[in-house]
Amino acid sequence: MKRIVTSIVAGGLLCVPLAFKGSAASGGGKDQQQIAHGEYLVKAIGQCGDCHTPFNDKGEFVEGKWLQGKKLEFASIVPMPFWADTSPNIAGLPGWDHQKAV
Repeated sequence: MKRIVTSIVAGGLLCVPLAFKGSAASGGGKDQQQIAHGEYLVKAIGQCGDCHTPFNDKGEFVEGKWLQGKKLEFASIVPMPFWADTSPNIAGLPGWDHQKAV
């Protein structure tokens, strides 16, 4: 289970530079494949933006705030002592070291 979560987080972090129109790797087909796979995991599979990115009035993602957290539109229907009403910023997690993750 820990490996799956690590893979999803790593994949998500690989696509974050794309969201900000930067590049995590210059050249290199394998790096581009990893970035594309991470983007696929974050956008299509995990749909992380739904909970971690605010929407504008039209219901579209606010691109400048991609994966930077937002107030959640849902809540637990049973009392939860540690329920968070906002999602955290997952764009560029502090302390992340790509070399240690690979």
